[in-house]
Amino acid sequence: YQGRRGGTVHSVRLSVRPEPGSPERACRDIPEKGLTCEDLTLDDGMPARVYRQPAEGRTGTEVSLRYRSGRSTVALSVSPAPSGAGGAPVTAGDLVRVAQSPRFR
Repeated sequence: YQGRRGGTVHSVRLSVRPEPGSPERACRDIPEKGLTCEDLTLDDGMPARVYRQPAEGRTGTEVSLRYRSGRSTVALSVSPAPSGAGGAPVTAGDLVRVAQSPRFR
């Protein structure tokens, strides 16, 4: 998908896949790759995880949110525009608000 903020178009990915059945790996930062990981809880008590990492082949940071819903894992990610314009497309808080929205659920 594409999302527009102001005049800048960003890449938006939504993925819903069957739950892998194995426990999720520990949330950890990997400073040498610029990856940060943060565990949080959505308003309905659902555990979620936010990742931030440098966007591959682009200037800026990709922000991703993952959580389990039923027997599926939901992932929502937003990458900066290919031109690098517009800086960070969204914050982790923006993705959490989307995931908690009744329109999204």
